Amino acid sequence: MFNWILQVLDLVKYRMKLQEITQRILWHSSDVPNIKKFHFLSHVGTWAAAVERSLQKDFFTDMLAGDQASKTYMYQVNMDGCNKGIQVLDGPNFSEKWDHIYYNTHLMPQELQPFLRKSSYDDWGKKLPGMFRKLGIDFLWYHNRIESPNSRSYIVLNPNCFKIMGVQAYTPREILLANPKVIDLFVRRGVWTKWQAQKVRDLLR
Repeated sequence: MFNWILQVLDLVKYRMKLQEITQRILWHSSDVPNIKKFHFLSHVGTWAAAVERSLQKDFFTDMLAGDQASKTYMYQVNMDGCNKGIQVLDGPNFSEKWDHIYYNTHLMPQELQPFLRKSSYDDWGKKLPGMFRKLGIDFLWYHNRIESPNSRSYIVLNPNCFKIMGVQAYTPREILLANPKVIDLFVRRGVWTKWQAQKVRDLLR
């Protein structure tokens, strides 16, 4: 009887965890104003993570452009119907779109490991989407160490279960007013000089 109760509690915890994952409101940033469906390996995460991914080195030039600056489009995302994901590890040097998979090959299902070790990036682009689909894997997720530390971010494997709920356009000024800590972060990473950071602060006043 006691074991049966423990099994029921485990099932309840699992369903609650799955519900927490699939019903979270997440965000994706882009300079494209009319995305209808995400691509394979698109990233979604917290508002802060999405904002930081949108900030590039030329963002400083955008700040100087004032009203003529290019806009960032923030997409509100719901993980609707996502059932299966794989946890991977985050790292500071992931620059290529495949790096999360390449450096985490040992965490992938055994069916994929020989292919991942022996194939080129080009082969991955042609065959991986279908392989993940066949295995029923909808997303990768990781504890974000770089953007929005200690939050969860997700990599889209099955675009059909990441639903776009809405989109809002923001200017660089609006984003930085809402996220002023990004300025110091960019100085620490060497994206902006201290002079550039101070210039941005002056423009925000």
